Amino acid sequence: MICVVSGGQGENEQISEAQCMYNYLTENGIPAAQILMEDQSTSTEENLRFSKELLQSKGYATEKIAFATDGFHEYRVSLLAKDNGITAYAVSAKTDIRFVTSYWVREWLALAERFYL
Repeated sequence: MICVVSGGQGENEQISEAQCMYNYLTENGIPAAQILMEDQSTSTEENLRFSKELLQSKGYATEKIAFATDGFHEYRVSLLAKDNGITAYAVSAKTDIRFVTSYWVREWLALAERFYL
């Protein structure tokens, strides 16, 4: 099984999101050989597209992919995955209660932009 960690580095971040996830996984016993790192994306759409391209470049199938994300984000990720020719299966990650309200507002705004703007 292969895991792709995906996410670029923001202005105020010391390392990319992908590097942070890679570090966490390897520190918790996941072999580095099972992890591919995509650290150039700056949006959810790029996370999916760049991860798919990375998997294809390594010879892996990309038609069906499980993705781990916060529950609030699953619907939009599934829509973007479909746009990229991927049948996606969600694995819910835990969201820190401090961020739930702002994440839901952000997600609704992103969905409104997708469908109405």
